[in-house]
Amino acid sequence: MKNKAKQIAAAAAIVIIIVIYIVTLILGITNSESTSRWFMAAIIATAVVPVIAYVYIWIWQKVKQQREAAKDMQYIFPDDVSDPSEENKDS
Repeated sequence: MKNKAKQIAAAAAIVIIIVIYIVTLILGITNSESTSRWFMAAIIATAVVPVIAYVYIWIWQKVKQQREAAKDMQYIFPDDVSDPSEENKDS
């Protein structure tokens, strides 16, 4: 499952970059006024989008590790076990 999240994040990053390149190309061909802004967006997206995807994958792995650690701790220290010192207080 870990590889599945990485693949989805990588595919999303690639799709975003390709869409920005295509829009820039179309606007460049049509000689639109906003072509220069889209070109700058394409250059910035080439560097920023993969970094964001990497951070997303890193955070996802950390959250998953914490969930697994919490699940493991639940088996070690179950919540439904009563404290023996509390039972002695009632008597």
